[in-house]
Order: sequence, then C-alpha cells, then structure tokens
Amino acid sequence: LQLLYDRNPVSASSRGGNDLDNEVLRVYNLVKDLHRLAQEWRKTARSLINLDKDPMFSEIIRVETIEAITQSHILSKVKFPELCTLKNAASAAHEVKEMLVNELFRDEYHGIDVNKSRLPDKSSLLAASGDFLLYRFTGSEMYSAIEKALNSLKEISSQLSVMTEDKVTVDWMVKVFDWVTSLRDAVTEQTAVEGPNNMRLVLKVDHALSILEHGHVVFYSIPDEVQQQLSLNKITTKILPRRLSVEMMKQSTFTLGLSLLKWS
Repeated sequence: LQLLYDRNPVSASSRGGNDLDNEVLRVYNLVKDLHRLAQEWRKTARSLINLDKDPMFSEIIRVETIEAITQSHILSKVKFPELCTLKNAASAAHEVKEMLVNELFRDEYHGIDVNKSRLPDKSSLLAASGDFLLYRFTGSEMYSAIEKALNSLKEISSQLSVMTEDKVTVDWMVKVFDWVTSLRDAVTEQTAVEGPNNMRLVLKVDHALSILEHGHVVFYSIPDEVQQQLSLNKITTKILPRRLSVEMMKQSTFTLGLSLLKWS
C-alpha cells in the first residue's frame, strides 16, 4: 500500500507526464483513501500499546477499545505488524480481568475467617494482652492465600503490554499487600528491661514514619479506576482524614480481596 501510494500518478502528470485517464485516477483515489485509513488505524494502535517501552506511558485503556480496533474493517485489506501485539494484549487483558475477579472478588473464601476475631478499638493494633493483632492476619492461612493469588496475578499482569483498569487494580492491591507486610516486618521483638523472659514489641520511629508516609501514598492516591472496579465487586471505599473506610454492599461475598482491604 505504501509503495502504491508513493507512486503518485497525479504528481507525475503535473511534472509534464501524460494526462491521466479516469480509471487510473479512480484507482489512485482508492489507494489514497485506503492509505489515509491505514495511517489513522496505525496511529490509534500505537497510542494504545507501548511499543517503545516508554516508562512514562501510563494511559489506561479499556479492553473493549483494544478489541474494537482489532476488528476494524480495514484489516480485511491491509496487514499491520501491530495487530499481533494488540490481539495478544486483548487476550492477556481478558485473562487478567477474569483472574482478578475469580481470585480476589468472586469466589468466597472458605478457610478460617480471621476477620471475625474480636478486635480492640481501631486506633490500636495491640490487644489488652499485649499481642500484636496484625499477626492474626499475617500468620493466617488467609494471608497465605492472598499472597498466592496476588503472585499469580502479578505474573499474568506483567505480560500485559497495555495499562487496563484491571491491571491498575492488580498493581494497587499488590501495593496494599506489600504495605501490610512491611508493617509486619518492621515490628520486632526485643528483651524488656524486666529481664529475658519478658519480651516486648518494638517499632522504630524512623520505620514507623516511613511506613506511615508510604501508607498515605498508597491509600490516599487510590485511582478512580480501582474504586470503580471495587464498586463493581460490591465493595465501597471512602478516603477519610485518618483512614480508608471499606464497606460491603448488600449480598456481597466474603472474599480474599475484601479481607485484605479491611485489614489494611
């Protein structure tokens, strides 16, 4: 198509060539229109996929948008090298979407529900006994199940060459999980002044400030696309001055994703 377009008979005629007959002119106009449509398709395609691996490329694309361009009528007349990349992206995007819902938001968790343990005032993670309540979560089978699900999602999501709403949600949920884990890892046991038989939990000030700052970044900058995805899965989130409120809608299911958000 490009070769035919470059061989512009109209241009040759204007330089003193023979006059064009109507059939040649008609064919050239068809080539010119097809070339314009092809250029438009390629421009749109390249705006959807990060072919240059630009780290600043962050436009969020809907799966339906990718599918629509792979079904364009021009593809019956012109072949594009970008088409294979787009089809692979659409396939991976669907896989991420389905896996995200199934792993974190659709299937009910049937293990031990650590959310049902009696918790103290929300301003503290220490029980009256001095136990660090976060250990109930991070030491549970539920925590391991969430970690396994997120690892699987990360592996599939990393193969997706476009940024979809579901990939953004996966990335954010991973950040939430990593933040909870960082808090667990920052708390250590040290011998109390009363003697070696008395241990106390210690969180260093610099670690606490760093974790708090990172928590603000993760929770107060929750993307709109993530909130929309959570809403589709019957979970509402509200950013309050001192915390992130997570609520279940009616008829919602006890899922791993909901549990992670509630503990966070």
